[in-house]
Amino acid sequence: MANSPVTTVVAELQRKNYRVTLPTEKAMSIKLDSEKIAAFERAIQAMADFRLSFGRDLSANFVAEIYAARELGLEILEGPNEQGYDAIGGSLRYQVKHRNAQNVDLNNFNFDFLVLVNLDDSYKLTGMCRMPVDKAKTLFVWREKFRKYQATQDKVKVHSERLDSSSVQHRNSGLTRR
Repeated sequence: MANSPVTTVVAELQRKNYRVTLPTEKAMSIKLDSEKIAAFERAIQAMADFRLSFGRDLSANFVAEIYAARELGLEILEGPNEQGYDAIGGSLRYQVKHRNAQNVDLNNFNFDFLVLVNLDDSYKLTGMCRMPVDKAKTLFVWREKFRKYQATQDKVKVHSERLDSSSVQHRNSGLTRR
């Protein structure tokens, strides 16, 4: 079984830092000791404070929207993705995507810019890029199986403007919607 298709796939997933548990293995469990319970109680309070402040649940996607709003000087829409975009800056509409996965998914092109936000395991901003909708329309492909437009994260990054916190405010100023 050393070179079986299963071991090849498992090795590839592990190389990409996915945790793989085979049916023959015993799944690891988490024991709730006093340290974990204390961390849980702190997290619950922080999540409650967050929801009270923002009116939405804390999630990696919403964290990405906040980073994009902070770095680009945007306003976040009240509801999550109600109109096909997540934030506005002047008259420009921004679709914000957080991805650790290989593909970026879009439901539609009802935005002016796509912003891809990458976070590390501590939810710290590690990268951000911006792509005009016209460019996105040429890169994303409709996948009937998923009922979404998709492009690989690598392709999106290669064809986007890379943003860093020292220059995004300058680059964002003066932009208007066509």
